[in-house]
Amino acid sequence: MKKIVILLTLNTFLITAFNLHAQDNEGGKPYSFDLGLSDDLTPYVITPAFDFAPLIALSEERVKQGTFELTDKLFESDYDLTNSGAWTESANGGRVWKLKITSPGAKRIRLYYKNFHLPEGAKLFVYNENRTEEIGAFTSKNNDEADSNEGIFSTDHLTGDVQIVEYYEPQNVRGQGHFSIFRVAHQFKSVASAESCQVDVMCPDGTNWQNQKEGVVRIYVVIGTTPSNTTAGYCSGSLVNNTALDCKKYILTAMHCSLDESVSPGVETIYYNQWVFSFDYQKTGCAAGTALANKTKTGCQKRAGANDDGGATGSDFLFLEMTAPAFPTGVTPYYNGWTHAAAATAGGTGIHHPSGDCKKISTFITTPTSTSWGGNVSDTHWQFAWEAGHGSTEPGSSGSPVFNSSGLIFGTLTGGGSCCVVDGCGWQTGDSPNGPTYKDAYGKMAYHWTSDGTTAPLQLKPWLDPISSNVTVLTGSFNPCATGISEAGSFNSIVVYPNPANGSFNVSIESGKANDIDISVFDIVGQMVSYKKIENPFGGTFNFNLADRASGIYFVYVKMKNETAVRKIILTNEE
Repeated sequence: MKKIVILLTLNTFLITAFNLHAQDNEGGKPYSFDLGLSDDLTPYVITPAFDFAPLIALSEERVKQGTFELTDKLFESDYDLTNSGAWTESANGGRVWKLKITSPGAKRIRLYYKNFHLPEGAKLFVYNENRTEEIGAFTSKNNDEADSNEGIFSTDHLTGDVQIVEYYEPQNVRGQGHFSIFRVAHQFKSVASAESCQVDVMCPDGTNWQNQKEGVVRIYVVIGTTPSNTTAGYCSGSLVNNTALDCKKYILTAMHCSLDESVSPGVETIYYNQWVFSFDYQKTGCAAGTALANKTKTGCQKRAGANDDGGATGSDFLFLEMTAPAFPTGVTPYYNGWTHAAAATAGGTGIHHPSGDCKKISTFITTPTSTSWGGNVSDTHWQFAWEAGHGSTEPGSSGSPVFNSSGLIFGTLTGGGSCCVVDGCGWQTGDSPNGPTYKDAYGKMAYHWTSDGTTAPLQLKPWLDPISSNVTVLTGSFNPCATGISEAGSFNSIVVYPNPANGSFNVSIESGKANDIDISVFDIVGQMVSYKKIENPFGGTFNFNLADRASGIYFVYVKMKNETAVRKIILTNEE
């Protein structure tokens, strides 16, 4: 069997219209266009000479051996407003700085910035040499993303081996802006789009999974431990909910996505602050419409991981927290729910970005069986085959979630033998069989929970159940942190106590009006477990006894006329 490893490539979707990129920015036109400044006179820098032939040969050999394809080389640089480029004064007292960056032979280029700060009124643009693609204007509104990520910011990929960076600074903030372009990502090898059997999430197979798809992300991973050995590529992952319902931007993916596997055991990256998360990268129709990978945020921190050499001795999970203070503009993400139940149920879907392509959905109808990925530890993974004609997985799908029939994540992809055609996975002749009927293996949420180690950095439980509710299931939500804080105008006060509670609790209500009050209690999967109707009071204290219910999170809905308030209660009932 082969690991569904990260596909080290930039997205091959070609954008041919100017300013189709929409990474968070204010739009507009570079100032030099109005000034008539020629790009031909712009000072330029060139990335170091590099012999890509051995790297290409190594990449091809690694695919035959069942490991990831190398297609990107990241060059270190140090281009800033004082040591590179040139300034041009404008008639309004402002000034424009331009720098041309060339990385010979690159299919595409992405730029990374450190010490990033733009003063109010300043504007940053990036465009390619023939001006068919442009991103910007980036402004002071982008500072928060960099400030929360050690001063690091990145601009999305543009086609071609030349990019021009243009910075405009008004007179009243002269000298206040600063940044250094410290990394140039050079794509040296193009990779095809996802295989033909893959199914777009907007096709009929995705009809019942429209919420879940909004939590699945494409991850641009930067891998390495030194500037000389740094590469980049794609995995998949999912935003996940947690029992504190606090809207933390937690991402669940696979541990092997962070490893340089050219050595054994694999070496974990030190560049999490350069990982990029793409939201809503999906076609607008079924096998039709546009798909733009432009809703991105840069940077994350590792919170936990299996640290198991990519599944060799564990369940291959990696748990991250995005550093950006906000999601990309226009994104309404779904915090996917999960279950760490020990048993699996029949049927479900996987949602992923095969080959780094736009979002796809794969469907299975069987009941997953328990297996081991590395062979050293038993029962770390679930395995199953996809329904014929309903998708598979590919490089780039690594780390993607698999959902049960209730729409809950129960595993994350490590690898397997599935691909669209028999012996189509690109392995060497004589290796493990592969094709549309062969199984994939997903690390178990049940194993991620506490079995990869005894401390918080090796477990999911401390992060997904920070309130120690001991629930097995948590549903997803578009806005979990809104639960429990909504107020209704007719209520002066609503207090639920004690909280946590052992068996019984009280709901104390103060109201300035005499109206009927309905109090409903729901469990975490949405089932009503208790209800009381109180007629015509001004309030009062009402007791609920749920001693016969399982420990976990419950929600108390208090309704008066057309107004509803919600409170969260945690039961710690003794077994």
